This record gives sequence, C-alpha cells and structure tokens, in this order.
Amino acid sequence: MLRCFFLIVVSAATAAAQFHWTCNPKDGKFMRGFGSEKYYCWDGQIFSTTPGYTPPPKYVLDYWVEVQRKMEQTRADIARKGQEMAEKVHQAQLDTARMSQERLQKDQAFNDELNRKIAEQRGGQSSARPISKGAPVLVPEKPESAAIAPPVSRAKASEVQVGMDRVAVEGILGKPHGSMSIPEDDGLVEVLNYALDDKGTAKVRLEKGKVVSVKMLD
Repeated sequence: MLRCFFLIVVSAATAAAQFHWTCNPKDGKFMRGFGSEKYYCWDGQIFSTTPGYTPPPKYVLDYWVEVQRKMEQTRADIARKGQEMAEKVHQAQLDTARMSQERLQKDQAFNDELNRKIAEQRGGQSSARPISKGAPVLVPEKPESAAIAPPVSRAKASEVQVGMDRVAVEGILGKPHGSMSIPEDDGLVEVLNYALDDKGTAKVRLEKGKVVSVKMLD
C-alpha cells in the first residue's frame, strides 16, 4: 500500500522551521522516523513528541513496542535457525568424512588380508602387487619356471577334475604358464593358464582354493 505524508504550511513565520505531517486513514498504522524524531500514523491521526504534534498515547507506544519486540524475535529466530542449519551441514560433512575414512580402512584391511592369503598360497612369498577389491590382477609365475615349462597335452589337461586344489592341479600339469587372481566378496578366484602342445590354451578356474571349471581353448 502506498503510504505518503502531506506537508501543510502552518504559518509564514514558521514555514522554514516546522511542518505538520498528516496520514490517510486508509493507510492504517505505520511509523516514520526522521533523525531522532518519530511520527506515528494511527488510523488517520498522527502523533509525535515533536513540538506542534499530539503526543502519542500509551496504547500507541505499547503497540509499537510489541511490534519491535516481535521483529527482534523474528530476527533472532532466523539467526538461530540459520546457525542450526549451518551446524547440521557441518556435522553432515564430518559424518561423511568419517564414513569415507572407515570405508577406506575396511577396504585396506580387506586388501591386506587378501595379499596375506595370496602370499600363503605362494609358499610364503607373493609376486603380486597390492590389489584392490574387485579388480582382476595378473599374477605371473616365476620367470625361470615359466621359461622352461613345456606345453602340456590336451589329454593331460583333461585329467584335472572339479574339486581338486591347486597342489593337485600342479601335480598333474606342473606350474602354470600364467595366472590371474580376482578378489571377490566371498574369497579369491584364480585362473591358471596352461599352454597346450597343439597351440591351444587350458584355463583352470579355482574358487576358494578348489577347481570349479576347466576350459580348453583352441
């Protein structure tokens, strides 16, 4: 609602020093301040402690005291809620950082345990670099053994049966010409590769240390 004050000249002698302000009844209640002076518009009447005006009655002053109190309370509530929100955001950031750190620690513990098991399966020595969960990692056999290991026959590879452990497989076919280790949630998966004398390849897959499949590739 447009609110405005109208100037009324009191007299020629005081025109330069003092003005009277009026307010329209339809403007309702509002207050204007000019420096240290305050003018209260109250349903068409204007009150002020400035000389020449009717002093504001107590109910007018009480009304504006209450308005001011509510305004300050609103500001305080907004500031408090803003602070609470900032604290929640900060706490959420701390929780996220903590959970990320815990997840990294768990992953590192998993990888450490996995590398330990690989080392045990290699007779206490592991040629594999540290690996991350779910990532397939090629694990080469010792160079000297791979270099001198001859190809195996397809018939010999067919002797490998599901359920055998790695020791039994190597007892039949010898050291693999290559292998791949894949960490899974329920244990280590290994694929042993053997070159066949007919230029094919035999792939022996072990899960939890046991053969689960043997594939012959041409």
